[in-house]
Amino acid sequence: MRRRAPEIQAVLFDADGVLQRMRPNWLSRLKQLCGDPDDVEAFLAAVFEAEQPCLSGAGDFETSLATVLKQWNSAATTSEAFSVLAMIDPDDSVFEVIRALRANGTAVGLATNQQQYRAGYMLNDLGYASEFDHIFCSCHLGHAKPASEYFERALDTLGLPAENALFIDDHERNVNAAMGLGLHAHRYHLDEGVAVLENLLHSYGLTTG
Repeated sequence: MRRRAPEIQAVLFDADGVLQRMRPNWLSRLKQLCGDPDDVEAFLAAVFEAEQPCLSGAGDFETSLATVLKQWNSAATTSEAFSVLAMIDPDDSVFEVIRALRANGTAVGLATNQQQYRAGYMLNDLGYASEFDHIFCSCHLGHAKPASEYFERALDTLGLPAENALFIDDHERNVNAAMGLGLHAHRYHLDEGVAVLENLLHSYGLTTG
């Protein structure tokens, strides 16, 4: 007997690498902020390290970023650095899929690790707040993926058992964590093309047209 597909009532989408990417020239812009432009990779690693506690709301990223800029003898302001980290290009084809899911009655959530400033830019400046039924930014939930508490908080908000939710992310560790809690979860990256995403959704009986 053919196994019946689960009833998916909500789809959770990661942001970076799934529905948005950094603009091609963002690294060149970052070099202009770095006190030592020949070591931009180490500078970026320092920025990401400073960002980590802020992803779960445990610190203020503006303060942490100012410290990194000072340590690297950068003449840039935190506002200038924020503008580079916010050089985001949403993928229109993925958002068309998201809108189709919502139009067909499937709840859609944004499930992303973000510090408060970048989250605010995405939700307000890019308009993501109106594109999703639920917003699960790690800085708001107090936990970041792949922590089990992150997914548990999201499921509590959805009011759904794990087996009725589908999670899509470009990092295997996050996918595995979600699966460990009973969610349906798959790895997907923008570079694979939207047709792959649509086929994945169709395999769960979700219509995107």
